[in-house]
Parts: sequence; structure tokens; C-alpha cells
Amino acid sequence: MSGKVLITGANGHLGANLTRALLRRGKAIRVLVHEPTQALDGLEVETVHGDIRDADIVDQAVSGCEYVFHLAAKITILPKYRQDVHDINVGGTKHITSACLNHGVKRLLHCSSVHALQQPTDGELTETQPFASMDTPPYDRSKSQGEQLVHSAVEQGLDAVIVNPCAIIGPYDYAPSRMGRVLLDMALERMPAVIDGAYTFVDVRDVADGCLRAFDNGTTGERYLLGGHHLTIRELAERVSTVTGAKSPRFSCPWWVARAIAPISDLYGVVTNTEPLFTTVSLDIIRQVPTGYAKAAKELGYMPRPFDNTLTDTFEWFQLHGMMS
Repeated sequence: MSGKVLITGANGHLGANLTRALLRRGKAIRVLVHEPTQALDGLEVETVHGDIRDADIVDQAVSGCEYVFHLAAKITILPKYRQDVHDINVGGTKHITSACLNHGVKRLLHCSSVHALQQPTDGELTETQPFASMDTPPYDRSKSQGEQLVHSAVEQGLDAVIVNPCAIIGPYDYAPSRMGRVLLDMALERMPAVIDGAYTFVDVRDVADGCLRAFDNGTTGERYLLGGHHLTIRELAERVSTVTGAKSPRFSCPWWVARAIAPISDLYGVVTNTEPLFTTVSLDIIRQVPTGYAKAAKELGYMPRPFDNTLTDTFEWFQLHGMMS
């Protein structure tokens, strides 16, 4: 990988970490960003300001680059952004694959999601699962459609590889992300109760490493799940308590109770134009099976670090950036 690299979504949580990893490799980097943030401050990158939904801007950004890491995505469960989710996650990916084909890009790394795949009822999620159906939430559906566009481009001759991360946490979380907000609420004792359920969490630096490993050694057209550690929400809160000294929430809300009152939280989000952590969609997420990573481990050498190391580094970063108060 000796030529110029384009990264879309470089100012996001994963993008901030991947950009730094590529800079450590000595790569010449161009970034396509819509809303610049401090995530890229001080980094020696060429910046193209524009919207992934603008085909001309995307074409200009790809022109002159030999490699592309496509990370840009809209992650939200608010109904008002349903069209944006589709236009960015599907339309933006269409623009990227078309530009890559037009300009003879040597390899594309597409960051999809575990939500692009149909969730099994037991066992663990693997790469063999079919795509999520059209009756899934807008985000899941959009990531499924976006990934299918990449497979279509591969059939047209594009050298592309796909990674599917689970819930990402870790340093350089400037926004903070949805999971970053959860961790901060736990550490600052703003979460009086936890909900029965579990999810798979992974260090953002391990995902960035997985992206590079897939880019370097992944098979064209293949997807690689980048899993991590499957924890119940209670276990997550207790790990946060151990690392930060915060009191763990005293109460656990049974899933059936949470399910019954979730529509009220959904309505609150619509009325206040905010994105509550506790919604009908988020409840479905924490009922999902573990995300496996055997394929990535075997073919790429991918291996997530110990979870407590991630939590320690994450809260040290939050503290350093004044987010622990």
C-alpha cells in the first residue's frame, strides 16, 4: 500500500483511530469529512470537505487515490433521520463503489456492521448468516443494502473486502458515541438501573487493526466479523465499577418490563428530538447472540485485547478530555 489513501468518516470514532494507525504506517492520507471535528486536529492529512451523498464530491475525493477505507455512516434510531440513514449508508456507498470502479482503485475496505446480517436465535453470529431482511430497523436495513452494493461492485471487478464490527468502545471518542454515553453514565452514576440483556463489545483500536489486517490479507469479496467480548449489561456495569470506583446500579429491570415501557421512551425521543439510550430498538439489540470472530482470527490473526484494558484506557482518555464530570 504505497499510494494515497482516502478515508471516509475519518472524523468518527473508528475513523479517528484508523487514521492515526495509517499515519503511523507513514501513509499519505486524504479524508472526506462532512462536519469537521477535533478528532482530526493536528493530524497531517489532506481534507476534502463534502457530503458522501454528493456523487461529484465523492468522485473528486476518490480521484488520485489508490486505496479507500469507507467508514462513513449514519448511526441513529430516530425516525426523523430514516431518509438520511438510507441516503448516507446506501447512497453514499453506491457513490464510493462507483467512484472506485471509475478511477481504478486498487482496493476498497468497506466497514459494514453486524447489524447488516440476520441475527440467529441461538449460538453465535457468524459470516454465514444471510443479510438482514427489509423489515428490520432502518439502520440494519441500510447496512445490509450497502454491503450488498459492495458485493455487486466486486462482481464488476472491484477488489474490495468487508469488515463487520460489533459495539465499539475505546479512546478518541470525541462525540461521544452511543456506547461512550453508556459508559459515562455508568461511571458518573447517572444510570440508576440496568436492563437484562447482553451484547458484544470490542475495542475501537482492535477494530482499526482488524480493518488493516483485512485490507492487507483479506480475501476479495469476503466479510470478516470483528467480534470481542460478550457481556451482560450487569457485567458491563460491574466492570465499569471496578475500573472507575463508581457504584454499580442497584437495580435490574426485567426485559419484559423494559419492553412494555419502551414505546414511552420512543415517544419521548420523538417529542424532544433526542436519542434515548433506552428504546424499542436498543432493547432488541441487547438480546442478540454473541458475535464470533473465528474467521478473522484464523485468516487475519485478529485478536481483541482484554476487556478491562479497554475500559481502563477509555476512562483515562475521557478523564484527560474533561468528560468525567
